[in-house]
Amino acid sequence: MKNYKVTHAVDSLDPNPTIKIFDCSYEAEDWIHEQVENAVDWQVEHSPYSISEDELEELREIEFSNIHYEEI
Repeated sequence: MKNYKVTHAVDSLDPNPTIKIFDCSYEAEDWIHEQVENAVDWQVEHSPYSISEDELEELREIEFSNIHYEEI
């Protein structure tokens, strides 16, 4: 049986990233998307400026770049 490991760092310098192990790939992918959307939502809610669609996409890309997903 394959497991899936997801490492989620707050940023590129995070010394203590969150590491999760999942039994199914869809569980890992769901968790990843939830974490990315939560982080983006938080940034949008706390921004004093309006955020364009392009900026939203850039925020998502940044969040996805802090996640490493692998089969173990």
